[in-house]
Formats: sequence, structure tokens, C-alpha cells
Amino acid sequence: MKFKSPPIRAIKRKPGVALVLNLFMGSAGVVLWWLLYKQLPGLSKWLTYDLLPIQQGSHLGDSIEFFLYDTPKVMMLLFLEGVQNSVSVE
Repeated sequence: MKFKSPPIRAIKRKPGVALVLNLFMGSAGVVLWWLLYKQLPGLSKWLTYDLLPIQQGSHLGDSIEFFLYDTPKVMMLLFLEGVQNSVSVE
């Protein structure tokens, strides 16, 4: 006995709805990305000097602070590039 699935129907949307939704989600994503990006310097200093017992101005402290600042920044930029590549039209 074969199981028959119901026919799949495409969801019909108004032409402008997809554009408005994409613009809204893109704008919200840019705002969230910018807010996170602006918090990185303070967060890296707090993690390095307040959370860890490292002296400010030491070579170790500066290198850890740079690592904690730069690594998330690079990951955010790579994510942004991936989103751009997935959205681009060929």
C-alpha cells in the first residue's frame, strides 16, 4: 500500500512583503553587529584585567587583551562575508 502525500502548494506572498522583510532583518542585523562591535574594546579589557589577575601594561596583558579583542572581530567579519556570499546573486 502506497502512502499518498497531499500536493505541496507554494505560499503566495505579496511582492513587496519579501522586500520589506529582508530590509527589516538586514537593518536589525547591521544594528546588532554594530552594537556588538562597539562593545569589544571594553569587553576585552574587562576580561583581561578584571577577570584575570594580570597587570595592566604588561606584555602578557597586552597580548591577551589584543587576542580577546581581535579574534571576535575577525570572526564577525568572516560571518559578514559569509552572509554576503550567500545573499549575492550570480
